[in-house]
Amino acid sequence: MTDAQKWLFLVLLLVSGWLIYLLAPVLMPFAFAAMLAYLGDPLADRLEVIEIKNYQLGRTNAVVVVFAIMSFIIATVLGIVIPRVELQISQLIANFPVYVKWLNDTVIPWIELQTKLDIGLI
Repeated sequence: MTDAQKWLFLVLLLVSGWLIYLLAPVLMPFAFAAMLAYLGDPLADRLEVIEIKNYQLGRTNAVVVVFAIMSFIIATVLGIVIPRVELQISQLIANFPVYVKWLNDTVIPWIELQTKLDIGLI
């Protein structure tokens, strides 16, 4: 590989990274959908071939079942996680003055003592 080819490759890599960065809000739903399809396809394949009392799910019904199960799991996880994160953020905001006081009273003097630098208070 010549130097010109290496520079061209580097420029193409940088331009591609920049475009992906700019298009990230548009590409994210497609990436999420591809991830769900990748995770759900093996289960849909298994459901498609299972026969229950002489009734066999087709591909469409298997995908609907898998999609419903995955949607329920995602909704349940979000229903559990979001209130807990909200509680932790509210506790952080409520305790922020205590954290700043601890930082000013304990951490900064210790760092100043160790490094012999005058950092000052926040």
